[in-house]
Amino acid sequence: MYGCWFDETWSEPRLAEAGFSKTFVQHYLSFSDHPGALRGLHCQVPTAAQDKLMDTLTDAIRDIIPDMREDASIIARLLATQLAANDTVRFWAPPGFLHGSITVTPDTRVA
Repeated sequence: MYGCWFDETWSEPRLAEAGFSKTFVQHYLSFSDHPGALRGLHCQVPTAAQDKLMDTLTDAIRDIIPDMREDASIIARLLATQLAANDTVRFWAPPGFLHGSITVTPDTRVA
């Protein structure tokens, strides 16, 4: 069985049209060979705070971003989703949110 696909992972013009304007600065990849591997929770503090865009390249993770901003209406509000390689969903963590993930399947690659 053959398959192919093409996915635009970032388009500054398209995002700007939708009112979303961010500068893309760094890109990281991670690999975990077994389910249950925990990455995080981590957060940078102001002057070094970063947005994070999560995307699963192979298999699946459970991704969580607790809101730890002091001015948030509800402290420690938690947003979570499952990201899988066979969908096109990405998860954005703004500055002030902790970020962590746990692998659901083996041989997981995350960008």
